[in-house]
Amino acid sequence: MLEEILPQKHITDFEVTHQFSSIGKRTVLLNALEITRERKEEKLILLSIEDITERKNALEIIKKTGERFSHLVKELPAAVYSCDAQGRLLFYNEAAVKLWGRKPEIGKDLWGGAYKILSPDGTLMPADKSPMAIALKEGRAINGDEIIIERPDGTRSVVKVYPQPEFGLSGEITGVISMAFDVTEQVRATNKLKQSESAFATW
Repeated sequence: MLEEILPQKHITDFEVTHQFSSIGKRTVLLNALEITRERKEEKLILLSIEDITERKNALEIIKKTGERFSHLVKELPAAVYSCDAQGRLLFYNEAAVKLWGRKPEIGKDLWGGAYKILSPDGTLMPADKSPMAIALKEGRAINGDEIIIERPDGTRSVVKVYPQPEFGLSGEITGVISMAFDVTEQVRATNKLKQSESAFATW
């Protein structure tokens, strides 16, 4: 194996999986650099070998878990969607499509798929100031922030969102996943109750 690789003058992060007789199957990263000496007939190679077997196994588990998760949430009644570390939309289920009133483009739309996001007072909220964006930028979970979603047809819903940042093996933020619940009817009922209480108090 090394005889084929080492003749190259410079090798960076060359990944090799090999079955060793003593320690079994391992995946390693090779880095090599040929060092030039005054006596040209003398060839020296600086070689670094890093065992990344556990890291590879962990990443494979994460990948399989993600695939199972996507299958699981696809049919959930709650809207579920996720973004990568740059805020690009990675995944959404059918409940999210129903909530947004549109099918956003994976890898292109940012911070979700809402046509417009508004604050509870009705003012327009920039997408990069949305709870999803804040969870990613600040690396913290946001539990139940209330926003207003406006659809392309002009209809609106009051929504509670729960974005949670996701972290990689080294602690870096790799993205955000969020659930969203339409609470429009609950908000309307609460407002009617408050109005009734106010009217009764002044009666």
